[in-house]
Amino acid sequence: MRKQNIRNKIKSEINIVPLLDILLVLLIIFMTIPIKLIQKFEVNLPNSDITKNFIKNEKITITIEILNKGLYNLVLDNTKIGPMPLTQLSSEINSQIHSNKTANTLCLIAASRTTTYNEIVVILNLLQINGIHSVGILTNPSH
Repeated sequence: MRKQNIRNKIKSEINIVPLLDILLVLLIIFMTIPIKLIQKFEVNLPNSDITKNFIKNEKITITIEILNKGLYNLVLDNTKIGPMPLTQLSSEINSQIHSNKTANTLCLIAASRTTTYNEIVVILNLLQINGIHSVGILTNPSH
C-alpha cells in the first residue's frame, strides 16, 4: 500500500536543465534573426526639415557629387571639376588640402536617393585617409 502512495504522489519539482536549454536556444535564435534582417535593410534618405549653416566656420569647403558609374564631381569655391574616377578624386582632394594647409576643411557629400550605401562609405574612407574629419551630407529642404 505504501508503494502506491508514493507512485501516485505528484512531483512538484521543476527540472531546470531542459528549461535552460530551451531558453538558450531561443536566445540564440532571437539574436541571429535581427542581424539577418538588418543586413537586408534598405535606406531611403529623407528630406531634411531643418538645415544648419555650419559652413561659415570652415576655411575650405569641398563638395563631392557622386555620379553614376563610379564617376565623381569635385566642387571647390563654386568651380566644378569633373567628372573623374575615384583615384583622380583622391589626388585632387589631397592636393587641395596640402596646398591650402588649413586644419578646418569641411567636405559635403551630394548624392541622389538611389546612390548605394557602399559608394558613400568609399567616399568617407577616402576623406578619412586624406585627413578630412568634418563631413556633411547635403539634403533637399522639404518646404
